[in-house]
Amino acid sequence: ADAGWKPALKLLKTHKALVAKTVGDGAAQREVLDWLSTYGAKSIAADDSGKGTAGKAVAKFLHTLYELDVVEEEVILGWVHIT
Repeated sequence: ADAGWKPALKLLKTHKALVAKTVGDGAAQREVLDWLSTYGAKSIAADDSGKGTAGKAVAKFLHTLYELDVVEEEVILGWVHIT
């Protein structure tokens, strides 16, 4: 059961330091958010039961990225205003 957003969140939490270092500046953080809204939501939305929604997956990922200090609040707010 490697599909869905729960395993993806677990990987994000496990590799927080690597992810944070990789997307350290605002431009890279915006790229992560763009990828998430364009491609990632569909990939992580299908949880094990097949009842996941893209909106729920994106919201959970955004919250986790913020809580883990991977993406800054200002970047998220700016991205929300653009999309």
